[in-house]
Amino acid sequence: MEGMDLKDFMSFSADQSPSPVSTDELRSKLEESIRRILRARFPNDSVKAALDPSTRAGKLTIACPVCGDSKHNSREKRRTIHLDTMTTKCWNGGCPQSWMRMETFLEKFGELGNFTGSELTTIKRKSSEMTEGGRTQTAQTSSVSQVVGLGKYAIPRAEIMAELRLSEVDASYDARAYLKGRKQLSKDNRHFAWKQSTGDLHMFNLSQDREGVIGIQIRRANPKRGQRFFTMNYERIWKDLFGVENLDEDIKARVNRASLIYNILGVSYSDEIWVFESTIDSHHVRNSVATWGTGTRVYLPNGVYAFDNSAMDKAGRLAAVEMLGRGHRCFLWKRFTDEHPHLSDCKDFNDIFKRQEFTRDELRKFTGNDPLDSFWL
Repeated sequence: MEGMDLKDFMSFSADQSPSPVSTDELRSKLEESIRRILRARFPNDSVKAALDPSTRAGKLTIACPVCGDSKHNSREKRRTIHLDTMTTKCWNGGCPQSWMRMETFLEKFGELGNFTGSELTTIKRKSSEMTEGGRTQTAQTSSVSQVVGLGKYAIPRAEIMAELRLSEVDASYDARAYLKGRKQLSKDNRHFAWKQSTGDLHMFNLSQDREGVIGIQIRRANPKRGQRFFTMNYERIWKDLFGVENLDEDIKARVNRASLIYNILGVSYSDEIWVFESTIDSHHVRNSVATWGTGTRVYLPNGVYAFDNSAMDKAGRLAAVEMLGRGHRCFLWKRFTDEHPHLSDCKDFNDIFKRQEFTRDELRKFTGNDPLDSFWL
């Protein structure tokens, strides 16, 4: 999984004493920069090159210049610029840099030099207030309460099963054999479904009552039909399976984000939450979630981040270094394999558990949250 670009912008020394920056002037200047970015990115599409007419104070909606946004509908604009927090998010599931701080966004498109040191200090301060070390405690508390209530928007699992002509894994010998080989069978397998005609495994991001679905990830048996893993967020399920496109914008934005974090509605937020890169890995450790989609990241104050083996996966190592730098607790593969050398060839947690089982407490001994712990990655 590629991480989002969270590179810190250059720091300014304290003795510079930057002059006060007018909020209105800064926002106006940012709008000018964004318009230039859009005109340069979409020179032959005046609709994409314009700000969305529904743009409200404090928030701009634009066609995403990173991923190019919709190839079929120029009016479908899925990147939001949050001027209050100086952050930006694209809701297109395939965007390689879905979330960025404003200074990173401006730098990417060559606009950083148009701002003074004082203006850049203000931009960085605002984005850091929301993102340093994850989220602020106030923002985290609010996010938890909002996420927990999203189950009421879930799509009935039975309707998805019927629409995609899926079978329960318990009724398929092939499905049971596949899951058994990965130590995934349990008494309740509702988070899985099987496409008998293709051998594709469907993984459901379920609601709390396990009767509804907010996201789907498909593991294709034959990658020649496309990428091995294909993810459908909430919006795409409604659009592709049921032909519904006029979803409420606020609900769509909230559920789309949560739909890419597997089991986000099934964990206890008062307990430690382990965050994995894959659904299969997350099933081995209680109270866990998994991130779906390129660049998807979730910042939790009580999270433990378990990326793939950093000795084999450069992206996983870089992501772990980033999280350690933010003060988050991460699994340290080198510390683990030093004590368990017979497992050093395991590329992920499912490989570990296929050969030897561990409790969450046993795994936690091999975690750390100090930037210097990157030595053990």
